[in-house]
Amino acid sequence: MNIEPWFTVGCERLYSRAPTLEFFNGRELLQVSTYGFDQWMVWSPGQEGATSLVDLPLDGHLEFLCIEPVIVDRPNCLCPGGVFSGGLSVARSVDNQKKMNSRG
Repeated sequence: MNIEPWFTVGCERLYSRAPTLEFFNGRELLQVSTYGFDQWMVWSPGQEGATSLVDLPLDGHLEFLCIEPVIVDRPNCLCPGGVFSGGLSVARSVDNQKKMNSRG
């Protein structure tokens, strides 16, 4: 079975929980967390879709991955005058190389 990588064909996935995500981007360990949201949308335009993003360099799809906090399946209904509070934070690990080495 030959499966194309996500950065070639693109992807869009909805994850139904929004825990803090931790991943290594090739240079540093990042922690992405949110409040007020209960889902993550992870997407990439792929090679073909990237051509419609005018601010993305020619081979930008090779390094493009968007992670967004969202509310899709369970809308948050507000009464008139109601307020929604939500946010996203990205933190770099201070000692990322030490953490990456300890993971095996």
